[in-house]
Amino acid sequence: MNTELRALVREGILVSLYKSGSYRPTLAVLFIQLTRAGHAIGSQEEVTRELGYLIDKGFVAEERPVVSPELRQYRITAAGSDYLAERGLA
Repeated sequence: MNTELRALVREGILVSLYKSGSYRPTLAVLFIQLTRAGHAIGSQEEVTRELGYLIDKGFVAEERPVVSPELRQYRITAAGSDYLAERGLA
């Protein structure tokens, strides 16, 4: 994935999480949402890598539900929402 596509995927993840509201999607759900939105993602591993980057930047937070804690769920943080708002994407 080149630099421009990576940036689009990262923004796609943030937009998807923003639109999810209080729902906390899993990796599989995010992969499906990004694919349906037309992002060129070859695998869930690519989404995992970009989620890790966004978590490190403070734009995304990982949560583990009390029931089925093996299912990691994700939400956008205030910093992620601010990033989208500054760019007119939220």
